This record gives sequence, C-alpha cells and structure tokens, in this order.
Amino acid sequence: MNKNFNKSTFVSVVVCTYNRAKYLEKCIESLKKQTYPHFEIIIVNGPSTDETSPFLERYPEIKLVNQDELNGLSFARNLGIKASNGEIIALIDDDAVADKDWIKYLVEGYTDESIGGVGGSVFDINGNRCGFKNGYISKAGIPSLINEKDLNYNDPNGNFFNYITGTNASFRKSVLHKIGSFDAYIKYNLDETDVCMRVILKSGHKIKHVNNAIVFHAIAEGHNRVPPYYINWIEIIKNIIYFTLKNFPNEFSSYTFRPAKSLLIWSKKGISLYINNQASLKQLFDIHLKLVHGAVRGYTDGLILNTKRLYKGNGK
Repeated sequence: MNKNFNKSTFVSVVVCTYNRAKYLEKCIESLKKQTYPHFEIIIVNGPSTDETSPFLERYPEIKLVNQDELNGLSFARNLGIKASNGEIIALIDDDAVADKDWIKYLVEGYTDESIGGVGGSVFDINGNRCGFKNGYISKAGIPSLINEKDLNYNDPNGNFFNYITGTNASFRKSVLHKIGSFDAYIKYNLDETDVCMRVILKSGHKIKHVNNAIVFHAIAEGHNRVPPYYINWIEIIKNIIYFTLKNFPNEFSSYTFRPAKSLLIWSKKGISLYINNQASLKQLFDIHLKLVHGAVRGYTDGLILNTKRLYKGNGK
C-alpha cells in the first residue's frame, strides 16, 4: 500500500558497475557520508574484469549482486531491485558522487501518495556545470535537459512528461513492481525515462523534481560511453523509436512523424560531427547507416510489441 514517507523510511541505493573501481570508490564513500541514516547500498557488479571485485571485499556491509554476463543496464538494475529491502529504490551511477544530503532530500520529495518517483539535479564532477535539472521529454523521445523550474508535466494526456535521470533517481518500489520495473529490452539510453513514462501513464503516479537532491557526475568513458563517433548509434535510435511506439501505441504520429523527427535530429548530430572535424566523410556515412539500421530495428520491434498487445487484447 502506498503511503507518505518520513524520516525513518528505508531506502535501497542501487549502483550498477562495470570495470570502474577507481570511480566506484568515490561513489561509495559519498554514500557512506550521507546524513540520512536508514539505507542500504546494493552493488550490481559486472562481470568486471578489473580490480572491482577485490576492492568490494573492503565493504562487507554492502550487499553485492554478481552478474555472469553483461545484459544491459536495465537488467542489472532489476537485479538490484530484486535484492532490495527498501520502500524507496534510489539509483546513482558508479562514476557519480552524491551530495551528503542526497538521500534525505529524495525521501522528503515524497510529500504525498501521488508521487511515484523523485529525482534531483546533476552537475559535472566539479560542480561547475549543470547537466540536468527539471527535465522533461516529448512523445518523440526528445528531451529537454535543463529548465529553471519543475514544469510538472504529469498529465497522461499531455504532450510532454517529467522524467528523472538514472544517475539521480528514486522510485517507490511498490510502483516499480506495479509497472514491471525496467524494460530489459532497453539496454542503454531512455531506460529510466521509459520507467518514468510508465509511472505516469500506467500507474497514475507523478514524477517530481527536487533541485536540492544533488549528484556530481564524472561521465567516465565505458563500454556505452565513448567519444562521439563511437557512441552506440544503433542502440540509441533503436530505443528512441521503440520508446515512442511502446508508450504511445494508439497515436498515428507514433508510426509516422515522431520516428522521422527523431531520426532527423540524430542524423543532424552526425552531420555536426563532420562539420566540426570530429568525423570523416566515411565515418559520417557509417553513422547514417547505423542510424537507419537502429531505426528499422526499433520500429520493427515496436510494431511487434504492439501487435502482440492488440492480439492479446482481442482475447486471442
């Protein structure tokens, strides 16, 4: 049963990590300095091949979940949620550092039963540049990252929707269970945004921004985060188009205008790399091939998902 949370509410902080031991140490130490006392740390590891595993032996109080293979961030987060004891699930990246009052302010954000998720602001690791504040997203999967105030886009019939970023997010565990937690199909990009959409559209809850819950993000390179040309263009556009078809299956624009708009925007990003000498003409061609490939996959998988829904809805 949903309820208003208070200063004794238990929180589970889930951190998914892969070969980032030097960053993970700073993240854990920031969590150990939290002013909010009632929480546990759950690390979903790898399978890391660096010194992460022996490093974690220094923290016997941390709950450890080991993966046998990389199945994507959504899958890893679901493992952490499954192992959790908290009424609130908080998420932070392994290359991020939490302000000492981070958990405290997240919990205080659950002011009434309508709030299903709470997230805060994200700055660079030195605190000089804001990367996320009061974000919202369109039905085409196009985000607005920084806004001066929470625009409270929580109307299921609206055109824009609040979302919180995965390195500074929290959700009621009861709501996560209700919507099916993270979609393992989305391995990278829009994973937490898809959860926010389903919190608003499926559970009838709201996503709330609290600017004083602050995380500092190093944005370290990894298997998904690499220099611009080498980013996973296929996975990114695949998930954007799938996100649109999955969450807005009954709207004609989800099958026409919105996928085309998303593909155009990301094509322009590739052209920008070429113009700024960050990619050669050959690489630009390769980027566009990947974008088309990813778009076809996302569109096809979204159609298949919605066809299955329709078939099931007809009782067949």
